[in-house]
Amino acid sequence: MYERSYPRTINEEGAKKGAASAAADVSGVDKIVHNPTPSMGAEDFAFMLNEKPGCYVWLGNGPGISGCMLHNPNYDFNDDILTVGASYWARLVELELA
Repeated sequence: MYERSYPRTINEEGAKKGAASAAADVSGVDKIVHNPTPSMGAEDFAFMLNEKPGCYVWLGNGPGISGCMLHNPNYDFNDDILTVGASYWARLVELELA
């Protein structure tokens, strides 16, 4: 029997626009994927979004060595993306506090 235990992860429209704006400022509008292919993976961040509207984003990290993706013991995180991620969060805070 299949039991539904995780809610859908649904971004709030205003938060989604703010997140996309911050990402575009950091990486360029051409790098933003506004409507990615839905994933059937469970994400517990959905529980947080049920309590406080917000936005869940993916930071493009590229495929790992030999194409290994997350949750694979051979996955190798792309350290070069750390500055992009930190810049994104700083820009998001700037926009939210403006």
